[in-house]
Amino acid sequence: MKEPLCPRCKIRTDLIKESETLSSGEKVVRYFYKCPVCGTRINISNLLLKHDKDSIVIEKSV
Repeated sequence: MKEPLCPRCKIRTDLIKESETLSSGEKVVRYFYKCPVCGTRINISNLLLKHDKDSIVIEKSV
């Protein structure tokens, strides 16, 4: 799959994945494309991972 072009400067974007641990112990994983020239971000999706008794719950938002 080809990376989309930046809507601002028409340069090929990079796929970035970043994760963050919240104070509640939950984790957020973000997927987005970022232009290496101007820094424009194109969000793909966010995942919220949290513990529920004996399992892990994954919630996805676009």
